[in-house]
Amino acid sequence: MWKKSVLLLAALALTVSAHLQPSCDFTVAGERIAVGCTPGAARRAEAAALAAAEEICPEAAVLPAVRRHVRLTLRNPGTDAARLSDALLRSTPGVTVSDGVYVDGTRLGSVRDGALFSARLRRYIVNTTPTWAVSGMLSQKLTVQTEYCRAGHEVTEDDMVLLVTGAAPVFYYDLSGNTATA
Repeated sequence: MWKKSVLLLAALALTVSAHLQPSCDFTVAGERIAVGCTPGAARRAEAAALAAAEEICPEAAVLPAVRRHVRLTLRNPGTDAARLSDALLRSTPGVTVSDGVYVDGTRLGSVRDGALFSARLRRYIVNTTPTWAVSGMLSQKLTVQTEYCRAGHEVTEDDMVLLVTGAAPVFYYDLSGNTATA
């Protein structure tokens, strides 16, 4: 009976250990990031963040210090390594997150606050609407999306309004649906 118990415990221990997998969490710039990814996925996330930072920064990019916290888990570690890359890029000197402004797919630059820019653009269109018109809209598609960019290279929201309306003039509409630019 003793041998069977030992063999059963050994088989159970081997079964459990066969299903244990390493899972990593991180501390980036003093902030704990619960990623729960495999060490390989973490290495790929760090390499992707470094490559992106190198592309953004004019000089060699230096990622912030990372502390790795490895634990063994019975469940399959996720692949949420994008959160690690995001934390690394947000903490990299020379890289910031801002709102890129695109007119018909062409990037005009970025602004710190996309919502403020959109509000100022709407106000500009309303304030420049001729008396004969009831509304106005840009002649081309405008897209504002959050992205990583070089720190300190954002355009002010007011300057971006001028850039956008220069690239995509405002069409004004009257009650009959006729259009014209001002």
